[in-house]
Amino acid sequence: DPITNQGWISLSTAGPAQTQSEIVAQGSRALKMNDLSSSSLNIYIHTVPFLNGNFQVDYYIRTEQYGQTVMLALQGDQGVVDGQLKGIRTELSDNVNRGFFAQNTPYFVYQLNKWYHIRLIVRTSLQSFDIYVDNMNTPLATNMKFLDSLFNRISMHTATGGTGSGYWDGITVKCLP
Repeated sequence: DPITNQGWISLSTAGPAQTQSEIVAQGSRALKMNDLSSSSLNIYIHTVPFLNGNFQVDYYIRTEQYGQTVMLALQGDQGVVDGQLKGIRTELSDNVNRGFFAQNTPYFVYQLNKWYHIRLIVRTSLQSFDIYVDNMNTPLATNMKFLDSLFNRISMHTATGGTGSGYWDGITVKCLP
């Protein structure tokens, strides 16, 4: 089932993207992007109602191939200005150093073929967020900064370091008090 049937829009495609049931973190379906190019990005976005105030984003992410980046980002209308990301970016990256990155900060070396549960607690008025990975009781990092004031897109992509598959599952967004 192509993910465009689920409301995702292709910005750049280096391979097919579809829902699938073979490898899932929870439930019966996950999103899979096959990146067949080592020189082109594979990018899909989903527009959501404007998110401001406090909100939480949960998702699962996984990769099967070293030498590529598998990313989920929250973006506003500004996206990138003067070469600087305005939103929030999280990724399993092996373009330079293998690790889980939030913004541009590495936190740990990830494992292939393992689902990671990511939770972001976002406070737009403070332009900061906390990030949790697998352990939802202890944050991996707190008060990380971003520059946007609201978000209206979720972006998933694989980067150009190598070919392979990226997986996302259980993407949920909820407002917080």
